[in-house]
Amino acid sequence: MAVDPASPWPLLSVDGGGMRGLVAARMLAEIERRLGRPAHEIFGAGAGTSTGALLVAGALGAADPLPADTIGDCYRDMGPQVFGPGLKLAIRGDADAQARLRSIVHGVVADRRLSESPHRLIVPAADVARRAPVVLDSGSAEDGHGDALLADVVLASAALPGYFPPVRIAGADLVDGGLWAKDPTPVAVDRLRADGPAHGVVVSLGTGIVHGRATRGRAEGVMDLVAASLGGVPGDDDEALRGIEVLRLEPELPRGVGRMDAASPGDLAALEEATARYIAQAAHEFDRAEALLRAVMA
Repeated sequence: MAVDPASPWPLLSVDGGGMRGLVAARMLAEIERRLGRPAHEIFGAGAGTSTGALLVAGALGAADPLPADTIGDCYRDMGPQVFGPGLKLAIRGDADAQARLRSIVHGVVADRRLSESPHRLIVPAADVARRAPVVLDSGSAEDGHGDALLADVVLASAALPGYFPPVRIAGADLVDGGLWAKDPTPVAVDRLRADGPAHGVVVSLGTGIVHGRATRGRAEGVMDLVAASLGGVPGDDDEALRGIEVLRLEPELPRGVGRMDAASPGDLAALEEATARYIAQAAHEFDRAEALLRAVMA
């Protein structure tokens, strides 16, 4: 039995993290393998920030949802095409790099609009001009966000200032949601709670715990600077998640591995290796995820 199409539960939530989205894609693929079903038959809703938005949009929101491993394989193209030597940091970002990223995102979600998603999608972004968080939500008609192309929603949530230009949606120039909600779980649960009782299950996929100064590249520095200017971001995660069963899956990456914009074949191989090792070593956590999700689907 698949998930109840009328319910937003269970919720799939995926962090931001640039190229480390590959980590979350491989973990989602393991969940799909264990349950013998694609993500769109397992989860009722998806929340994703930045690179996480690409994963949930492709797995749950596209007209032809893709297996997680297929989306993960896109990072092999994304690395050299988007974050390769041709990327030029600028105040307004690199429009050419964003165009290359758009081509990859379009290959995943095609021309679908946010409001056309068969599953509820909740995607954080930020309006830097207003210094305010923004939530792009397929279940809400506010601000005309539903008319936005799903590709634009993904690009907006991933538009890290200095790397990519803002993306205009409903009259606002939007940038990376990771500036205020790297983990979109509390934001999404708060939205779903507003629509009814929230006593569901969340599988929250991180994009890797990083260590060492070498891991903090240009992208992380830019995020810190811009995030500091936002201010007024929502706060009490513990209260937001009251009554929710949250299973967090996230590997600890080796020291020096996991810069957001590190995209060489060696960088990707290190992410693949660390994720495969985590999946093997944390089998009990994946057992628990499988049991929770099977209980919902029963």
